[in-house]
Amino acid sequence: MAMTIEQIANNLGVSITTVKLVYNGKADKYRISKKTQSRVLDFIEEHGITVNQTARNLKLKKTNTLGLVIPRITNIFFSSLIECLEKECNKSGFQLVTASSYSRDDKEMEATRNLIERGVDGLFIVPNSKKQQKDTIKKYANKPIIFLDRDFQIENQSTIITDNYQGFLEITDQILAKQVSEIYVMSGDCHLPSIRSRLQGFTDSYKNHNLEPVPNWLHAVTNSTFEDGYNGMQSLFDELKRIPESIVFSSLPILEGALHFIKSQKGTIPTSVIIGTFDDHTMLEFLPNSVISAKQDAVGIAKNACALIEKKINSKEKTHAKLIIPATLISRN
Repeated sequence: MAMTIEQIANNLGVSITTVKLVYNGKADKYRISKKTQSRVLDFIEEHGITVNQTARNLKLKKTNTLGLVIPRITNIFFSSLIECLEKECNKSGFQLVTASSYSRDDKEMEATRNLIERGVDGLFIVPNSKKQQKDTIKKYANKPIIFLDRDFQIENQSTIITDNYQGFLEITDQILAKQVSEIYVMSGDCHLPSIRSRLQGFTDSYKNHNLEPVPNWLHAVTNSTFEDGYNGMQSLFDELKRIPESIVFSSLPILEGALHFIKSQKGTIPTSVIIGTFDDHTMLEFLPNSVISAKQDAVGIAKNACALIEKKINSKEKTHAKLIIPATLISRN
């Protein structure tokens, strides 16, 4: 059974301070003999040690934990981001605690408050709205926070996003190069700056080619879920009385729902349909269609986010940065 620092000190006949210094790797600095260090370390290895983490945290005013608030874990990009952030946090000695806001301001604030009350040293937040981001900044002005994925253009804040504009522009460029007569876009969360940037990339691609999109090219759905994609595709099908020649989706969950609807109507996915999507997944390899996707760099976002929040935690000066991470275009078939 593991022993406390006090019990170890009593068993070895040394001071509590000596055990703490050896355990924390500071023995050489305070000139504790190699013999004593060996005795303490051998005893810990044989019997184990238990540390009162709560008391330690209170003394150091640090918990070595970071919080992450995301809209939904079911979104493939966010689940990838969680994994990458966990790995980067662990490298720096932090544990990541994740909560979902379900794209609701009240849930985002509740999740943020709960993480703050649990003593996290800093937060990563994917904000649901500009209003909610401002509320968080006002209430937790002294807490290191990095905002991810969405830039609501609030000054003096640190934000890391994907180059949404360029990603969607390049998807549209590649599809137009195939001499298609039409491209429809199905997008959720059209109020978000990330989505607005993607849609701007779409229209600018048409302008660059001296072309005009078809009327009613944007088929907006409420959120970015499987259900939104299924219902949105059903609505577009009812409107056109056919499957479009080419369609671009703002996220993978919407694409997944749309494909399920098409299969329910046709029995299969027509291979002639050209598909574009933001975000990428290896399952897209199994589609026989021409598929162009913009893969977000979750690793790059995570590395930059962790480096920036460590700097905020360790620095007395408030540092801010706005980073835009390029997406990678992937063409299949």
